[in-house]
Amino acid sequence: GQAQSALAAPEDLPVLYDAIMTAAPVADDLAPALGDDLPLLARDGGFIRQGYDSALDELRT
Repeated sequence: GQAQSALAAPEDLPVLYDAIMTAAPVADDLAPALGDDLPLLARDGGFIRQGYDSALDELRT
């Protein structure tokens, strides 16, 4: 039950640490590309920041 899950949690810490450390560089790479005010739905577009990619900016106009 929950007690066993709580006791097993320390064993999962290395896995969680590795996941966080792997995600941090990805987040650092994505941050400059993502817009400041992101839409709630992917279908609304506008995820890539204006000025991040000149070719994409040309396609938008």
